[in-house]
Amino acid sequence: MGGGKRPHPGETSSRKQVGASVAGLAQAAKKFRAIPRIPTFDAAQYDRWLRAQKYSKKVEGTNFIVCKTPIGSQYGMYIPTNESFSVDAFVDGLLSKSVSVGLLILLVDSTEDPLFFDALELDDWDVKVEVVSMPRFRQGDNDRNEKKKVLEDVTSRVHKIVTQFSSSQPRKAIALASRFGKRRPQVCLAALLHSRGKSKDTIVKSLRTACSEVVPEKELDEEGCFSVGASEQAEPTVVAAFSDMGAGSIESPDYVKARIRDVCGVEEPQELFSIPSVVDKKSVQSIKPNETLLSWVPAGRRNLLYINGMSACTIDMKGEIKLVKMTFPKVVDVQIKSYYTYTILDGYVVVDVDEKKRRIFRYLVEDIVAIDGEDGIGKKPLSKRLGVVQTLLEARKRAEKTRLFDPSNDTFRIRLKENFKAKYYTYFRDKFVGGLTHKVEGYLFQDPNMARERGSTGVKLMWTKKGDVDGEEPSLTESDLIRVVGNDDKGGSKAK
Repeated sequence: MGGGKRPHPGETSSRKQVGASVAGLAQAAKKFRAIPRIPTFDAAQYDRWLRAQKYSKKVEGTNFIVCKTPIGSQYGMYIPTNESFSVDAFVDGLLSKSVSVGLLILLVDSTEDPLFFDALELDDWDVKVEVVSMPRFRQGDNDRNEKKKVLEDVTSRVHKIVTQFSSSQPRKAIALASRFGKRRPQVCLAALLHSRGKSKDTIVKSLRTACSEVVPEKELDEEGCFSVGASEQAEPTVVAAFSDMGAGSIESPDYVKARIRDVCGVEEPQELFSIPSVVDKKSVQSIKPNETLLSWVPAGRRNLLYINGMSACTIDMKGEIKLVKMTFPKVVDVQIKSYYTYTILDGYVVVDVDEKKRRIFRYLVEDIVAIDGEDGIGKKPLSKRLGVVQTLLEARKRAEKTRLFDPSNDTFRIRLKENFKAKYYTYFRDKFVGGLTHKVEGYLFQDPNMARERGSTGVKLMWTKKGDVDGEEPSLTESDLIRVVGNDDKGGSKAK
């Protein structure tokens, strides 16, 4: 490679060398390890690839980076060592910046185009490769409708790939790549962010912060990035990945609502709340002292807790959605294998006080609506549903005890509300409730065999000293209640 001229794969002499080299490489390659045909660069493209930024910083508020395509080891001989950007240099360079990449999405003119690397090299680093066709428009093309249609299709496909990957590896970074690592990745990412509710100003600012060379805002606009609308099928995992993950307003509540609608078949999340009836002289007769479960109604905010991978949000009875910091790992053989997704709990956010008089925000779980995208759990008896919740929470505890994850930054602590048999009412009232550090509004009686489905039969009754309207006398006195449930004040084991 003498003569002082920089060689590149587009030159005729190099192509002859490549033909001979590929034959030798193929013989030395491992069985079933295919050597792809050599992509061609012309001189201008080769120089542009060399000048392009290898990879960006992580785009603020996301797990995304943009990068140029790395060059596989079989082509490394044609690139000067000091200018090489190999697969190993790509992954190792990011690791040196504390970024562990798990997925490379390569945006190309056609999926039939040759790659610049052997995907098995990335597989050795446990990095998955996906190739997505993103046809390139010539600069100045005025058919905005066609551009928008193509971009929406690309965004939808990338979205599905990202969602599937993030559900199993939520902490891994995702690299959007093209030959030169600029226009296509930035256009695709801008459209993806916009479809998730990010504003134009936020997107442009994030790209400027992350990338050394940025596609101008005007060109992003011309490409249709800011006209790609939100899809009703958009996944909340991605929504949360683009948010700050602090307790606060979520930018795109429609995504969460759409997914809950898909899973549970309700138009609004508020429809999922199960509201008890007030105990009266007639309904109290349905309470069975040895079977009916007894717990309490906290003086807190009733909320659904929507869990999806590394993200979570609360939904109150007015439909307001707030992001919270919570994770729910699945632990197998002292390892986190994955995380609960599309799981919905029903409960209360309360404020407790610890022994040092510090306020503690806590989520008290009363029931479960759906788990891992299936709402069939609602057909099971309440006693079985509570067992599922217990399993979910115990996995968190195991992960915490073995230091697999740190819950210290969670928005609130979480536990399952205790349940007793109804016959232990006086013990429960005097001994257990007396030890709670948050206020109690009333007592809850539930049939352990009751399904959660709307229209199902079963006891779910609340008794409060104030009655069903503030200031009114209760329709049933506590003495009347005790005559039905009994007066066992000796305690007893909590109901499972």
